[in-house]
Amino acid sequence: MVVINEAYQNQDNKWIENFYIKTETINYHPKAIDYLVYGQLNLERLIKNNKFIIRFKYFNPYFSGGVIKAKLYINNKEYEFKLNHIKENSEFNFICISELTKGLTNEVFENIENINISISGIKYGFNVEEKITDFVYKISNINQNKEIKVQSKGIIINFLNNLIIDSNVDIENSDKFIHFESRKYTQFNFYPTLLKQNQLNKTLYQVSINKVFNDKNIDEDIKQSDVYNIKLKSEFNTSLIDGDIKLLFNPYDLKNGITFDNYSYYDKIKQKIIVSANSNQAQKGLLIPPNFFGNLNHKTTINFGNKDKTFVLIYNQVFLKPLLNLYKGLIKLNIEKHQQKIINIKYHKLKEESIPKIIKRATSIEEIIKLGE
Repeated sequence: MVVINEAYQNQDNKWIENFYIKTETINYHPKAIDYLVYGQLNLERLIKNNKFIIRFKYFNPYFSGGVIKAKLYINNKEYEFKLNHIKENSEFNFICISELTKGLTNEVFENIENINISISGIKYGFNVEEKITDFVYKISNINQNKEIKVQSKGIIINFLNNLIIDSNVDIENSDKFIHFESRKYTQFNFYPTLLKQNQLNKTLYQVSINKVFNDKNIDEDIKQSDVYNIKLKSEFNTSLIDGDIKLLFNPYDLKNGITFDNYSYYDKIKQKIIVSANSNQAQKGLLIPPNFFGNLNHKTTINFGNKDKTFVLIYNQVFLKPLLNLYKGLIKLNIEKHQQKIINIKYHKLKEESIPKIIKRATSIEEIIKLGE
């Protein structure tokens, strides 16, 4: 059986960690097939470090009260598979924690190509161990591009937490197993904030995190291993922003989203936004250059705890006109003639050709007078 999550294919605003799964069973014992017999694989993955936990439960009424044994093979190598507990003398539960298992401490989830769980049993009152069934799972990771162009509606990134495969005897064809697959994901939702030129921008992305089971949201707490050690950085495609932009994100308090953790101010002489706290004008957040227009592209790199989980989110925002510009700025200076006679008011004449220079360089009345001479 090959399973692909069709619901997640061809969606522009969703990145899904996906796998091809093929499940087979090989039966050796005449009592391997029974309507009550079942096996369940639960492959859990820790997002923070890509380690994994394999759990397997098996029930066979023929061996009720007896002993069930399981051998675990990963990529054709045998590893320790501990009996975790027995439920009602019938259901046997086994577990392998990669970080605590010899030979698997450095192995990661993506490297798993196949899992073989070989089941044998000793019937109650007997001393003979009999081989029953092999459960074989072939797994192929679908590598996808992690550089994503974000649309205004945002982007959804889903990481696999659990892959669960239930194997039961087919009612219509009682000499074989059928397999049902379920997947649980941690879903990160990133919604870009519309940046503005006329105010201090505080937030780059709004964020929400939730659990998804078989393509439906479920009410389940987010684990620390899902969000541990997330790192971010961002850069803009304009030379009018000078300095390193720093981002802040608290996955346990999502009300603020991804925020700018730096100071910035507008340098009128350089006509640039300076990302620094070294000015009495500097304020917490990010200013957009008032003289910028065109496509503002910001690229945000998000590392979800390990190098294989690094994403680049690219968002484009178009500013049709600059805020300040002599000829096409959104802010206009209107000069009206005063009809009354002006008495005892100091005034200075400004040369027409000096107006552009005044706009670019003047920071006070004295400088306007001096530059206009």
